[in-house]
Amino acid sequence: MLYRSITATAALALAASTSSLAVDIPRAIAQDLTQFEAQALIPEPIDSDYLDLSSALVLAFGSTNVTTGQRFEFPADTSALATAPTFQLDVPASMASQYAAMNFTAMIVDPGAYGQTMGGSNVTRHYLANDLRLSNGRLTNSTPAITSYAEPGPAAGTGAHRYMALVFAQESGFEAPDGFTTQMGVSTMELADYVDDADNLGHIVAMTYIMVENTADGTATVSSSTAVPSSSVAAAESSIASSLSLSTSMTSAASGASSSAAGASSTAASSGAVGAAAAFGGKSAVMAAVLGMASVAVGAWAL
Repeated sequence: MLYRSITATAALALAASTSSLAVDIPRAIAQDLTQFEAQALIPEPIDSDYLDLSSALVLAFGSTNVTTGQRFEFPADTSALATAPTFQLDVPASMASQYAAMNFTAMIVDPGAYGQTMGGSNVTRHYLANDLRLSNGRLTNSTPAITSYAEPGPAAGTGAHRYMALVFAQESGFEAPDGFTTQMGVSTMELADYVDDADNLGHIVAMTYIMVENTADGTATVSSSTAVPSSSVAAAESSIASSLSLSTSMTSAASGASSSAAGASSTAASSGAVGAAAAFGGKSAVMAAVLGMASVAVGAWAL
């Protein structure tokens, strides 16, 4: 795989905002989920057990926001993808405090083109950073990224590669797997091994992807998947809205119980941490049902 390493000294920053538009966020999550299904990115390399989506992720290259599945050509669009993107998270207003109390892991990985994957959960890592925090509306890595951003540069004749941007919640006591504690360049890795070997790595709470194809030879492939029908997105949206509502209710209850048990000496920070653990500690039953529903709906239309 060809790539050009970007050796920027500044850490990759992720911008985060809160939103009270409860309908928009579930719809955006539903679109992401169904498009990942349509591109056969679930269940490999992304096991459905990794997912508990609760925010909408938008990548921004410079001042340009890109949409999930947006297509780029290499080398024609090299300049557009040359600088490290920001990750913007649209978070439900009711979950803003939980997000503010959490650390996050973010990565950009490439499993290859549709129908030409590298096998299993094998991916090429183009960016990886741990211990990202939300501060003044931005998540930034206070320590250097494990893998600094490297722009996509797939080899000619290998199809349109699907570069996935994934944001994981970190639970208390998170530790990166052995071999991922010091800086390293772009290389292949098993996503499943990273998730399984990390201590207290939570679920994926937001995700998106872009498609990049090397068209230097003058040809471009036609995607094997098709657009997801709006009815499938709407059905997933409804269930995701229920999932977010359930998570918020559970978080409020857990935070309240913790405050009562701790007594007057409890601080707002500790309550926030308990609430965050409740919000991200386990995948909701509704999200599990959404994944099963999306798989059936997308399978009938897009594969």
